[in-house]
Amino acid sequence: MKKYLFSILIGISFLIACTPASQQKAVLEATIENSPTDTVTIYYRTLENNQWISFSDTCRIVDGHFSFDLHINDLTKAYIKFDNSNVIEVYVEPKQMKMDFFGVSVFNYNLEGTDSEKIYKPLRKQLANFEDSIQIQFTDIIDPLMKKFNQNQNEETYRTLKEKY
Repeated sequence: MKKYLFSILIGISFLIACTPASQQKAVLEATIENSPTDTVTIYYRTLENNQWISFSDTCRIVDGHFSFDLHINDLTKAYIKFDNSNVIEVYVEPKQMKMDFFGVSVFNYNLEGTDSEKIYKPLRKQLANFEDSIQIQFTDIIDPLMKKFNQNQNEETYRTLKEKY
């Protein structure tokens, strides 16, 4: 009887250990402060049976919360888009994940529950600094030019601005 029970326990342990990664549950639960919209969409691609499959899913944001059940087998790059805003690139894994957005800046979020985020987060901070410098340049240089151009939209003004800058 003990041998029979022991064999069953070994068999169950083997089955649990050999469960393929594709059967793991991947859930992304998220919150956002001051969402500019009431919907959010996620896009990603995954490899199944040697074939790339594209997925997209849209859900409603209710009281600042939303959730996606993802069909992924491994580390996957995903793109999250709030209506008419920048696309936010994240790396998701077949795990239970929690994400907090602080506005819809491309880099202003916190993701928990993935191993890859520990590696990606420092890079994201560097990219955020780079994006901020580009935004400052855009605001300081391009905005005044566009205002001048919009005030006098004749061809001579355009030529003058083009030669000057």
